[in-house]
Amino acid sequence: MAPDIHVTTLDGTAVKLSDYRGKGVLLNFWGSWCGPCVNEMPRLKEAYEQRGSGVDIVAVNVGESKGTILDFVQKHRLPFPIMTDPSGEAASAYRVNGLPATFLISPQGQVKQMVPGELTNTEQIKALLNSVQPGA
Repeated sequence: MAPDIHVTTLDGTAVKLSDYRGKGVLLNFWGSWCGPCVNEMPRLKEAYEQRGSGVDIVAVNVGESKGTILDFVQKHRLPFPIMTDPSGEAASAYRVNGLPATFLISPQGQVKQMVPGELTNTEQIKALLNSVQPGA
């Protein structure tokens, strides 16, 4: 089972991963200082905008201030949920030891796949989203 992390939205709302139960989730840990993370954001955005219903992208920023994160999100016009993990506790729960790190979580809350490093193309991301689509 996927660790039920507790993170916060940019407006301060507390969120748990289990809030997404019933949906497939692409959980992405990232930082604005991380070149590969920055490279994959436009691809994540495009895949998110083309995804089917029942699947979501949740991007968890590790260790940065809300101001830094907000500037990045506005600059890149990111449409998917952005969460904050200032202490790195959520990343630790997933044993993340390098960014970016992406986890595919089934609608039942199981980790189906872990992809270390940069997601290199939109088609790859769409395939990952499809792999955790409800009923897949």
